[in-house]
Amino acid sequence: MINPMLGLIYQCEMEYGDISNIPLFDERMIKIRKYFNDGKDPFEFKYYDFDFRSAQLMLNQGIDKERIANELGVTVTSLNCLIRMGNLNNSKWLENHNEQLSRTGTYNLIREHKKIATGTIRELSEFMKVPIEKIRYWKSARYKARPHKVTYKISKVS
Repeated sequence: MINPMLGLIYQCEMEYGDISNIPLFDERMIKIRKYFNDGKDPFEFKYYDFDFRSAQLMLNQGIDKERIANELGVTVTSLNCLIRMGNLNNSKWLENHNEQLSRTGTYNLIREHKKIATGTIRELSEFMKVPIEKIRYWKSARYKARPHKVTYKISKVS
């Protein structure tokens, strides 16, 4: 038996060329999402129910986004969408989050297979005179996958 949604998917692909090019709120996409998610559209968001003021206060206090989403009855994805759309501001949350991350854990900074420093992420960024984000990037798989003239490695000590 052929799935009834295949026809809609085929129509969308014919119109937009690829399924990834379809607008998020196209009527056919909404039907498809509801079909595969037990009648609920995961991207549907009810602005009239959402308490923006308490969400902003919790973000400013640095509360974890998962906890905020649970208390307000939304998903973390929809909370992040509201931030990206400009309805909520997470600049203070990011400052608190970066502070917490930079204070926890001790790391070794290794350059060309030689240990050059040990400390928290903040201490390593001050030592190297680079932003904290760059130190975190050196830990990522994206950085490790690319060839570099000088390679840095961050390994956790504690």
